[in-house]
Amino acid sequence: MEIGVVTAHFPPEASAAAVRLGPFVEAWASRESCMVHVFAPRSKSDASEPYANNPNIRVHRVPVRIAENTRSLPIRLLSEVIFCLATFGYALRKDVDVYVTSSPPFLLALTTLLLARSKKTPYVLDIRDLYPEMLFTFEVIEPGSVFGRLLVQLERWLYDSALFVTGVTEGICSHIHDCTDGDVVLVRNGIDTGHFRRTDDRDSKAQGPNSPSSSDKFIVLFHGILGRAQNVELLLQYASYLKQHEIEDVIVRIVGDGPKRDVLEEGVKRRGLEQIVDFVGYVDFEHIPAYVNQADIGFSPRVDGVAGEIAFPVKVYECLGCGVPMIVTPKSEAGEFVEENDVGAQHSNDDIEGIHRSIMRLKENSQLYQSYSERATQVATHFDRHKLGHKLFDRIKSSLDREVGASK
Repeated sequence: MEIGVVTAHFPPEASAAAVRLGPFVEAWASRESCMVHVFAPRSKSDASEPYANNPNIRVHRVPVRIAENTRSLPIRLLSEVIFCLATFGYALRKDVDVYVTSSPPFLLALTTLLLARSKKTPYVLDIRDLYPEMLFTFEVIEPGSVFGRLLVQLERWLYDSALFVTGVTEGICSHIHDCTDGDVVLVRNGIDTGHFRRTDDRDSKAQGPNSPSSSDKFIVLFHGILGRAQNVELLLQYASYLKQHEIEDVIVRIVGDGPKRDVLEEGVKRRGLEQIVDFVGYVDFEHIPAYVNQADIGFSPRVDGVAGEIAFPVKVYECLGCGVPMIVTPKSEAGEFVEENDVGAQHSNDDIEGIHRSIMRLKENSQLYQSYSERATQVATHFDRHKLGHKLFDRIKSSLDREVGASK
């Protein structure tokens, strides 16, 4: 079987789509008689091609890429259109048995559908975030507008046309079920457990230009993109709470970059939080596990609304893989998961007191902390992306076999 993966992000890049699809591709390429063709943008780094020595993986690099999310919306949209057109042209040259794409970006999903129609080839659609629902949530587009209604119709067309659709959370799968009669499969986000694993040496420090200085304080960690869906304001509010109550042995460490960086930096300066907020900034993906292992608590604050309620951020899996308990806001699918598995707590976004109590409860009870940490690593092993990739391969193969049987 030959699989064509159409993606806007792929290793060595470390975005959500890249770190999800990379292990999937590795798993598929390890199966008997399977060749994987990846159509992806040129890498923005000078890193070598990670799969250059794998004879069953061929990465076809498109010479353009989508603009960073720190750029203006018109520039990003234009670059996305150009990338999609170029990718369509590149992928059109190669015959495969099935296409797989991961959305967002929404426009690339539409491009893959058109490619599949042109080649008379089935495609599998992987949904990590709901679009256009996210655009409606952040009031970028009015759902009742002509354009909003058009996007909803395109969304349904994508689902109806797919061999099957995968979603990373139960909430996303439920939404898709409401939109289509087609098959919908839950494939959790998961982690690469070989990358995010607990280390015994708590004093080991990340190596790189942005490495933080050693700290004997209790570290509450946020790591990831500082984007629209992240409640950066809550990070500032909690840091202000620590300052107000003169709690000097807890710090908030933030590793990442994105559109809300200015909000964070201005907030830290305006509130005088320089001694409490350790803003590291962007860090290469290979160094992230070391930062996670230095942390005592992981913090995943997202904004209220659909974007927060049905989300299951990758950072939750990554922290659990390293044995780091989690605090999740708002109350959500991810929050219910950490509570049910006794690996953390969930709170509403306005419950600063409750958030602090949950953090201090783990900080001041080493036995409780240890039990949470051990359970976290055990839970994470069930969500290894290579294992998930093999299960997805089996589902793709069985679906293709059924389609071939039905056509006879």
